[in-house]
Amino acid sequence: NPLVWFQMRTGVRLPQAVLDGLGAFAASADLEAGAGLTQRLAHLADLPMPGATALDAGAAGIAGFLIDLARHKRHRGDAPTAEWLLSRVLDHAPGHPRASLDLADLIFPQNRIATEIQLRRAVPPNFEAGANLITLAERLVAQNRLKEALVICADLPKSLFGDVALSRRRRAIGGAIFNTIWSDLQARIAAAPLDELQALLSAALTLYTPPYQAPVRSAPIRRVAVLANDDIYQCKLYRADQKIDQLRAAGFEAELFVQGLDLDRLMARLDLFDAVIFMRVPAFPAVIDLIAAAAQQGLATFYDCDDLIFDPALFPPPLSSYAGRITKMEHAAIACGVPLFRHAMSLCSYGIASTPTIATAMEGVVRSGQVFVHNNALGRPHLAAMARAPARSNGKLVLFYGSGTKAHKAAFAETLEPALAEVLAARPGRVEISIIGDFPDFRHLDPSHPDVRVIAPIWDFESFCAEVAQAHVNLSVLEPSILTDAKSEIKWMEAAMFAIPSVVSPTATHRAVIEDGVTGCLAKDRTEFVAAMLRLIDDAHLRARIGSAARDKVLADYGLPAMGARLGAMFAAVRPPLEVPKQRLLIVNVFYPPQDIGGATRVVQDNVTDLIARYGDTYEIDVLATLEGGERPYELACHASDGARVWTVTARDGIDNMAIRDHRMADVMDRLLGRIRPDLVHLHCIQRLTSSVIDPLRRHGLPYVVTLHDGWWVSPHHFILSPEGEAELYDFSADATQRLPERARIAHRALSDASAVLAVSNAFADLHRDAGLDRVETVENGVSDLLAPERVAGVAGRVRLGHVGGAARHKGYTLLRAAIHDRRFENLELLVVDHALPAGRSRHEVWNGTPVTFVPRVPLADVGSLYGSLDVLLAPSVWPESY
Repeated sequence: NPLVWFQMRTGVRLPQAVLDGLGAFAASADLEAGAGLTQRLAHLADLPMPGATALDAGAAGIAGFLIDLARHKRHRGDAPTAEWLLSRVLDHAPGHPRASLDLADLIFPQNRIATEIQLRRAVPPNFEAGANLITLAERLVAQNRLKEALVICADLPKSLFGDVALSRRRRAIGGAIFNTIWSDLQARIAAAPLDELQALLSAALTLYTPPYQAPVRSAPIRRVAVLANDDIYQCKLYRADQKIDQLRAAGFEAELFVQGLDLDRLMARLDLFDAVIFMRVPAFPAVIDLIAAAAQQGLATFYDCDDLIFDPALFPPPLSSYAGRITKMEHAAIACGVPLFRHAMSLCSYGIASTPTIATAMEGVVRSGQVFVHNNALGRPHLAAMARAPARSNGKLVLFYGSGTKAHKAAFAETLEPALAEVLAARPGRVEISIIGDFPDFRHLDPSHPDVRVIAPIWDFESFCAEVAQAHVNLSVLEPSILTDAKSEIKWMEAAMFAIPSVVSPTATHRAVIEDGVTGCLAKDRTEFVAAMLRLIDDAHLRARIGSAARDKVLADYGLPAMGARLGAMFAAVRPPLEVPKQRLLIVNVFYPPQDIGGATRVVQDNVTDLIARYGDTYEIDVLATLEGGERPYELACHASDGARVWTVTARDGIDNMAIRDHRMADVMDRLLGRIRPDLVHLHCIQRLTSSVIDPLRRHGLPYVVTLHDGWWVSPHHFILSPEGEAELYDFSADATQRLPERARIAHRALSDASAVLAVSNAFADLHRDAGLDRVETVENGVSDLLAPERVAGVAGRVRLGHVGGAARHKGYTLLRAAIHDRRFENLELLVVDHALPAGRSRHEVWNGTPVTFVPRVPLADVGSLYGSLDVLLAPSVWPESY
């Protein structure tokens, strides 16, 4: 049969339209006159150019045939012919999705990027589950068309996240765009508006970030990691080092990690902690990975910030406020860091702020909206500095001003410097001015004056404290703004710990913590600064009274006991203590969404969501599943879904679904049991995981329940049927167990030690009892929340049949095909869900006059539209269906 011969030779089916066109094909100049059907078909298979021009690419069925033939040619290494065939289709049907996509894939290795991009843009977004869009974005990035790539990625379908490889490529695009911008930041700043650059950085970081949930855990927070940004020593001292001291003083276990050194070390040790505080870290990709991993493993995540560095409307302060200490380019580079801080903050569940102003701004950024105020306070270095403070000189009164940053220099120049000059003139010989910091040229003070000392910034904390301790009056000046309202009170506190009174600007924080005239002096302008300084210079008793009151307040409210208690209250608010600890349930299944593969997966997801809804106050749930598409066998990962932690492990390459032993899976389970310490384990379908995951349960004496799926436990065949179509079961009866093959003995041992063995239907329970398992109970699967069908009108006069179980023998696919070929049905059409088809692909056949369409596995979210396009559902299973 020439038609069968052609299909066997090329793998391409011949539609009727091709046969009808072969007459014209015979007239092609490169065929002999009178060539028969066999010759014409042989010519078509070997050399379709140029004779195939006789086929009308616009006729029904011809385009699909030419595309299939092009794939055959490409597979045989004949790229020019494949390209010619696909171009024929596109000449008649510009933008044809399959032809466009196949031609784009064909020329991919030829680096014809502009043409490839044009072809990929013609493919509808939902045509291939996101794979084409991912490739299109990658090619746009290769051409430095970063904004276009981000727009493409914004339309990726949600189903993409179930495909590990595509999800990994999506994140890689975000990382590549970020690195491209960040590695050449100065050139980008010079070439694009700043707000556009910030938006690109933010979008790239969002694209890199995996979508995740943070499961709610009930265990109290006792072990805390602090990840510190160590770019600014003072920030690390107050926001990281201090917290370690405060946590330990309050009885918590605490460990400090530094961003520049310890990201990998912290990632490897997340299982040792209940919470992580991310202190002022920018969202570089490795930091994003760490925050997401911590959150998904159930750790409470806090973002700690002591400035409005995350608010693009307020930070950085105007260039003029730096009084010429930085360039316009440096100012813009600081602004480009804002999206990084904001994004990292947005990934954390909770916030910790140094002032109420910052806390209010953070509430709209962190995931929960809950932010705690935790002041900069006293740590062990402060206590040591207080103990070592030298006696203050009895000579001239020292007016002290210290500033380590380049910001806020305009406030000094406009307000404090002229005030100091006026005081120096008013009390000649009685005062000495000590200024620490990086300053522009003075306009009012003379640095060469014998009573003016200008000292370079001192970054060593003890040396800085020694200078502060010699002062008689401490000064701090800030211009009025939201940014300065966000500043903490450390300048006042550092002086107060030595009983030194301060004169400070009345920022929101200073007004909240300082009682004017009692624990400090507030001064809003030059005149008030002068008046306050003169009062303190002239009244030793006033200096001593204010300094002593400030010291008492700092020791009471800012010491280790008080601050440690605040952290404890914060953690208790996040994880309120339970009178009765929750029980821990581990559910095991071969897959779990977003990899919603197989009916068992849907059942297990329903179970998890129902259990959490009904018994969430009693049980905490973890899930163990395998990961399809993981990079390294036996690698354990974690994400959160449906309120549970989902642990995934990559099975070894090529594992047989019927394999019953894998000793390394036992090691994975052992490690996981040590992490989550379950009270009960429910094992569903454990293909690929194998029964080795049960061995640690048996060793530890943990109760476990087994739900029987397919024929995995009771037969050497996955679906019970032998190749001859006969049901084949093990004999688990008492007098036959010694004669069982090894696989059956291992299965029987695991079932015998189970606390319960469950079947999902009475019929399936009876099947297992017939095999000799007498301790089987029935717990039916139940019914999922049903999606409303989206009715779609069909072709008039045709009844639409659907076979959704998969194109497999045990599901009756061959039986269905034989039935349709047995009689010519003129009023039917058939849809077959073929699990072997890749996402986005489909194919069309005709069975004895009945049109048949094959589509890939349908995501759960699309089931409503699938059933809406059918009139009759067929389920001609030939194996004993479990449910």
